Amino acid sequence: MTLNDTVQSVFEQLTRRPILVVDAEYEPTPNGNRLISLAIVPLVRGKKVPAGDELYIEVNPGVPIAPETTAIHGFTDESVARKKSFADRADTVLTFLRSYPDAIVASHTGVDIHLLRDEFERADDQNGTTTLGDLPSAPLMDTSLLPNHLRHPIAGPRSTIKLATLVRQLGVTHTDPHHARSDARATAQVLVKLLVHAASAGTYPDIDDLLQAHDRGTLTEPRVSTARGAHKRRRGPVLPPEHLALHANPLTGKANAKEVKAWLVMAAQCVSLHCPHLDDAAGVAARNNGPEVFKGLVKLTEDCSRPGDVGTLFGALRAVLDEPEPSRPPLDSRQATRWDRNIHKAVQQSPRCDDEHACPACQDDLGCPLDTLYQSFARIATLGRGGELSKARIDDILVGRTEDSAGNRALTDWSVPRVTGYMMWMVLTWEERHRPVRGADHLTWAVNRELHLAEPRLTLMECRSRYANGRSEDARDLAADVLSRATTDPAFQELRDWVTSADAHAELIERRSRPKTITHPKLARPAGRANDNPYAITR
Repeated sequence: MTLNDTVQSVFEQLTRRPILVVDAEYEPTPNGNRLISLAIVPLVRGKKVPAGDELYIEVNPGVPIAPETTAIHGFTDESVARKKSFADRADTVLTFLRSYPDAIVASHTGVDIHLLRDEFERADDQNGTTTLGDLPSAPLMDTSLLPNHLRHPIAGPRSTIKLATLVRQLGVTHTDPHHARSDARATAQVLVKLLVHAASAGTYPDIDDLLQAHDRGTLTEPRVSTARGAHKRRRGPVLPPEHLALHANPLTGKANAKEVKAWLVMAAQCVSLHCPHLDDAAGVAARNNGPEVFKGLVKLTEDCSRPGDVGTLFGALRAVLDEPEPSRPPLDSRQATRWDRNIHKAVQQSPRCDDEHACPACQDDLGCPLDTLYQSFARIATLGRGGELSKARIDDILVGRTEDSAGNRALTDWSVPRVTGYMMWMVLTWEERHRPVRGADHLTWAVNRELHLAEPRLTLMECRSRYANGRSEDARDLAADVLSRATTDPAFQELRDWVTSADAHAELIERRSRPKTITHPKLARPAGRANDNPYAITR
């Protein structure tokens, strides 16, 4: 990839610190995940080191490996029976982490970070030689959240993005999914492309600025989501080989009616099986067949009756709507308004995912599409045909030019408050960067209409505003009220993380303001010394 001088200069600042990309495979248990394999792939100056300089280990998890887990990553009880435990390999991992001073640790979601910390804690219990406290205090990055944070076009309305989706949309090579080393290498490539985008945007001139804004904590005090960190992968179905064979021929080009019909037959099977590959298949098919695929998938909702069916189908619809470069968009902004109202009714009537029957997004703890699909419709309606916000679109179409006309335009056409709230959040996010004073007025307008009570992203904006203006208790009360109605939307976890961070900051301020107790007062000077200063010059 060739960068101009300005972008190259910023990219060098964003990659001046080494980055250690971590990925792991594990066995879920009721008492937490147990590590099976771990890979750490270093990036130095934005380039991956030779394969011989990577770390890859396989360990015995100490628990039986379920057939469902074997179907994901291939490990069996027999293949790990003679492997060492993590406690025996902890020194190796720790030495590798410490061999890169001033490093950043990156992973896709916080699951791997919490898993690594849990294994070090168990190692401490077993041998006491290597402890959790020995881990370096390296700042963290989460590539599942970074596209949204950087406002990358592929993020769409999603707070978190699956690695498979990032790989597909960024054109990254991923040869062996669900192998820790291959996943870590793919995550490293994804991260480089995201940092190139950050350098081109010029929002963060240095890696420390990005880390401060991204704010995922450190390896010793992680701020990656506790929900994802406590994540226990739900058991997905074992897919029959004959179904997997159908995914070997994706719908890549412009398809005729017969080909689209055959693809929809496969999609119907995916829905009944809760197949995790449907999202990517739908995204690929939508590039050249968006309207046909969208209408066909919507029709399949008539046959969805079990928990997990609608979530699987809505995940595919979301992939179609969020495809960044379709040759023919599935909907325009006016159609998005009408379709969201129809889909909203289906959402209210659909059975929710449960532990036994969960859609792929719920299996991966990424937010059920039943709770997040509305964001895709809202995004299309907000951005319009041009695919991006501008001052003219906000003032002439979405909101209005004056305070009197604010909100008397397209935003009031939506009958669902959370959709209007999400659209307003997109407007405010744009205005934060381009005209913050006007953005503050629009936030007040949104709060006056209680949109912040329906959209957790607006809630977070208002909480931060209240906290900055000395209304910390009001901010906490607001967050508690909204969190009492939380769904699986990852934005609610971001709000929980903010509350945790705000509480920690308040505790620090309170601790610093306490009167200090002097436990060891200075000793009095020896009796008989005439001059208080023994070094003073006397004449």
